[in-house]
Amino acid sequence: MLEQRPRYKNSGYTRQVAWYDKDEYRLQRIDYCDCKGDLLKTLSFGEYSGTLVNTGEPHNVYRVNRQTGKKTRLGYEKFEFRDGLKNEDFTQNRLKRMR
Repeated sequence: MLEQRPRYKNSGYTRQVAWYDKDEYRLQRIDYCDCKGDLLKTLSFGEYSGTLVNTGEPHNVYRVNRQTGKKTRLGYEKFEFRDGLKNEDFTQNRLKRMR
């Protein structure tokens, strides 16, 4: 779990709590709290594919407003990455050497 607080005083959120899967090293959900500190929205990720280094990409992103009950689903079907990077570029040793 990683808690984040905005620096911008007029932000619509007082904090965000990001939940990560320790075994898979990937983001599972983000909880957004309103100005009163109450849970406002939840963003969750699901149906991961496995093309990124041991994590994959979420094929579905779900957003739920916990106060109104409104829901949104964003679906992704095709991922293309053309950044010239290889899996070997993301080893612990290689990442430690980068600045």
